[in-house]
Amino acid sequence: MTGLTYYTQIPHLRMQGFNAESGYSITDTLKVYGSYTLTQATLESKLDGGSGGIYPTVGKTLFNTPRHLLDASLNYDSGPVWASLSAKYRGSIYGDYMNTEKVGGYTTLTLNAGYRFPDWHWLKKSFIKLNCSNIANRRAFTNANNASAFLTANPTGIKDDNA
Repeated sequence: MTGLTYYTQIPHLRMQGFNAESGYSITDTLKVYGSYTLTQATLESKLDGGSGGIYPTVGKTLFNTPRHLLDASLNYDSGPVWASLSAKYRGSIYGDYMNTEKVGGYTTLTLNAGYRFPDWHWLKKSFIKLNCSNIANRRAFTNANNASAFLTANPTGIKDDNA
């Protein structure tokens, strides 16, 4: 591993999809929201790896691109108290251009709650907030750079004689 940054040009990529979202106020204090995204990102050309050769990537899915994204939340806001519970699903992704390493999808659950204090002397619009992220305690990639980190960890145990 050299730790060098390299850039790759993808000559032809077909990316298409669909997105829908909706929100509804059940009452003045209780609201729901949901969104869904479907993405299809297909490589339509071979990838030139320079001195590494030409890779047959035609028809492969673009790495780090989930096909399904889903977001749903329930929000409560009344006077000084507010809270929200949200669930986010990210479908599985490929970690490489050849689609040989696949990372499963995951769901995260988040709870946020808070209390707004009344103004008092020089303290204006102060509040206290509690954020609980990923309370389902699942392992999840939460950063777009993690696909590369996953491959760097070499999950399949491949050894490179040139390294």
